[in-house]
Amino acid sequence: MENIINLTKMSFNNLTSILKNTGIVLLIWLVIAIINPSFLSMLFAMGGYLLLYQIMAYEDMYKIDNLISSLPVKKSEYVISRYVLGITISVISIIFLTIFYLITNMINSNNIPLDIYILIGVISSVISISTIIPIVIKFGVTKGRLIVLIIFMLIGGLPMGIVGILGEEPQILKLSLSMVDKFGLPLIVLSLGFVILLISITISLKLYNKKELI
Repeated sequence: MENIINLTKMSFNNLTSILKNTGIVLLIWLVIAIINPSFLSMLFAMGGYLLLYQIMAYEDMYKIDNLISSLPVKKSEYVISRYVLGITISVISIIFLTIFYLITNMINSNNIPLDIYILIGVISSVISISTIIPIVIKFGVTKGRLIVLIIFMLIGGLPMGIVGILGEEPQILKLSLSMVDKFGLPLIVLSLGFVILLISITISLKLYNKKELI
């Protein structure tokens, strides 16, 4: 467990190397979200792509596999640390989403509840984490870049489209809220997300165990 925490801390330290560029993008995104609140739904996809993927890309560029092979850590610990990193980024994204939602709601009234944004965001985060990590492990950053970009566009575009529809169709929004209350949708989403993450972790562990570390 200690190795997993240390590897995760190492990645967050590496975040400072890419923070300037990602910070500018997030700032621009916030300005756009004030004008069009539906852009708030893209925060989780952006967190996965701009932070998780960029950190893994940065570490891949500096031969992280060579470092792992020279450290007294297991391959499984490194893989799990990637998921801890992704989940931590998602939690941070929820905090930022809440703050940005309150700010944008004061400037431009938003009829979609924060709960809906978080629910959509959790789904986006799970899909983002569960696809980006095994793809980078399998194909590397260079070969996997196009695949990750396509996934980012889908994960970013679909939530924004859903939020747009909910904002324009009050009846659909009302139905969605009733489903959340009636069926305990958040619990279902969390349970399903947990299963998806477990499947992804299993795949990533198998891929990384087969990978030759120099």
